[in-house]
Amino acid sequence: LTPAQRRRQFRKSRDKDSPGYDRRSEADMSKAQSVIKMLSRAVKRGFEFDYVLFDSWFFSKEILARIESYRTKGIKLIAMVKMGKNLYRDYLSDRKMDATTLRKRYRNKETRNRKFNARYIKVPVWYDNRRVNLFFVKLGSGSKWKAFITNDLEIGFNKLMEIYHIRWSCEVFFKDGKQHLQLGKCQ
Repeated sequence: LTPAQRRRQFRKSRDKDSPGYDRRSEADMSKAQSVIKMLSRAVKRGFEFDYVLFDSWFFSKEILARIESYRTKGIKLIAMVKMGKNLYRDYLSDRKMDATTLRKRYRNKETRNRKFNARYIKVPVWYDNRRVNLFFVKLGSGSKWKAFITNDLEIGFNKLMEIYHIRWSCEVFFKDGKQHLQLGKCQ
């Protein structure tokens, strides 16, 4: 294409009532805004569910805030979080720390779980002025520590892992669908 043709390529005007206009506006949203919009639609249409499951790529303060607003409906969050620079306020010492520092601070609370062949540490924290629990998990002997966050303060480790495994089965389905059914090549 010539430079002029490339500039004109995505300039189609769409009627504001059309699905094409909606899809175009969704393409310009951030992933957090898009997830919040999907959650709002699901709740508004009467879907009933107990947990929203996220990978670390999708979790954010905005999403946590929206899910907290649905607490009266019994909707809770379980998400993997990055062991990065996000700061959590320790529930006991009231000091701000990143995930790695929190894990090291509470390493003496480490518990072994035979069912999942894992070691874990449960740490109560505040995140964005919301009370949540962090679970630091190391599966098997060769893996690295991973962090999970939940606003379900009553949940235990076994239940957390059973519920989060549901998300993993969806990932396996998507991978199989792309590999064997060529679903990744169509819109």
